[in-house]
Amino acid sequence: LIQLGAKLEKVTQTVIDQFMCYVTNTMFFSMIVVAAFSLILSRYVSNKMYENQYEKVMPSFIGATTIISALGGTLFTGMMIISNVSLSDMFALLFLYLVLSCCWLLMSYITLIRNYKSVVVAYIIAFIISILLLIVLCAITQLSLLQMIFVLALCFSIVDILLFRAIYRAFPAQDGSIFEFIKEYKTSPALGFLGVFMMLGMLGHFWITWFSSSDSVTILGLFKYGPHYDFPAIIAFFSTIPASIYFITIFETDFSEKYQKYFYFLGHGGSVEKVNSAREDMIDSIRSGIRKLTRIQIVSCLLFVTVGAKLLAVMNIGMTESMLDTFRMFCIGYSLYYIANTLVLVHLYFVNEKRMQWSSALFALLTISSAYFSAKYFPNTYGVGFVLSCVLLVVVAAYKLIKHLENLEFNVFTNETTIKMENMKLIQKS
Repeated sequence: LIQLGAKLEKVTQTVIDQFMCYVTNTMFFSMIVVAAFSLILSRYVSNKMYENQYEKVMPSFIGATTIISALGGTLFTGMMIISNVSLSDMFALLFLYLVLSCCWLLMSYITLIRNYKSVVVAYIIAFIISILLLIVLCAITQLSLLQMIFVLALCFSIVDILLFRAIYRAFPAQDGSIFEFIKEYKTSPALGFLGVFMMLGMLGHFWITWFSSSDSVTILGLFKYGPHYDFPAIIAFFSTIPASIYFITIFETDFSEKYQKYFYFLGHGGSVEKVNSAREDMIDSIRSGIRKLTRIQIVSCLLFVTVGAKLLAVMNIGMTESMLDTFRMFCIGYSLYYIANTLVLVHLYFVNEKRMQWSSALFALLTISSAYFSAKYFPNTYGVGFVLSCVLLVVVAAYKLIKHLENLEFNVFTNETTIKMENMKLIQKS
C-alpha cells in the first residue's frame, strides 16, 4: 500500500527500492532475533498457565522485550553503522525494528490464549489508519523515504498496542522477576537453537543470495536486495496461509485436547484401558491432522503454481518467466517447509527439541549452502536447494515422530526433561 502511494506520488523507483530493501532487511533481522526466544517463551508461559501462575506471564513479556530490544537493537545498529546509513534513517529503522520485534513476540503470546479475533481486528484498524495517514501525507507533501518508514512503523505500533491490550486483559496480575523465563534455557537450551535454525532455514537463503548473486543490488553497505529473487520468493510464502489457518484453528485445538486427556490419565492413575484409549485417540488426531493439513497445502500449492502464476504474469508488475519459475519453485518449497514445521511443533509437545535441534541445524546448513551454489553458479535453479532441504526435513521429522509414538510411554518416562521436572516436583513437595 505504501509502495502504491509512492508510485501515485511519482516517487522515484530508487527511493521505493531503498524503502523495500530497508524494510525487508529489518523485518527478517527482527524475525531471527525473536526466534531465539519465542519457543522458550511459549514453553515457559505454557508451564505457568498449567501451574495456574498467570501472574508470571506479563513479567516474562516485559523481560523478553527488554532483552530483544537491547541485544537485537545493538546488533542492528552495528549493521547500520557499518553500512553508513544516515542518522535519520538509522533512528527510523531502529524504531521499525523495535515495533516489529514487539509484534512477533506479542503474536507468540496471542497464539497461546488463542485470541485470534484480536489479531484480525488489530491489523484491520492499523490498515485503515495507514490509508488515512497516506491520504493526508500525499495531500500535503510528496512522500519521502522517512515518511514511508514512519507510516509502516506507526501501523505496527498500533498493532502492538492493541495486541498488548488483549494480552494484558488475559493476564492482568503481575508478580515475579521479569527475567525468570531465562531459567527455561537451563531446562531446554535446545529450544532457543531450534527456533533460530528453523528461521535461518526459512529466511537465510535471502541473505546468501543477496551477497552471492551477481544479480543482487546493493543499496547501502550490507543492505542489499535481489530484484528478480525477493518478490517471487516472498509471494510464494502466502501459499501456506490456508494450511496455517487449519493448523491453528482445528488441528492444534483437537490435538491439544486429546494430548491433555492422555497425560491426565497417565499422570493421575488412570486405568490401563483409559490410558491406551486416550493414547490411540491422540495418535489418531496427529495422523488425521497431518494428512488433512498436507492435502490442504498441496491444493493451495497447486492453485498458486497454476492460477497464481497466471495472475502474476498478466498483472504487468514486471514478473519475467524466470521470476515465475522461482515463484513456482518456492511455492513447493514453502509448502514442504510448513508441513515440516508442523511436524516439529508436534515434536515439541513431547519435549523432543533435542532430536529436532540437529535436524533443523542440518536443514539451515543445507538451505544456506544450496542457496550459495545456486546464486554463484546456477542462477536458473533458484529455490531447488530449498525444496530438497525441506524434503529432507519432512522425512526426518516424520520418521522421528513415528518412532517416538511407537514407544510413547517409554519415551515419556525416560525423557531427560521429564525426569528433571519430576525431580523438581519431588523437591518442592519435600
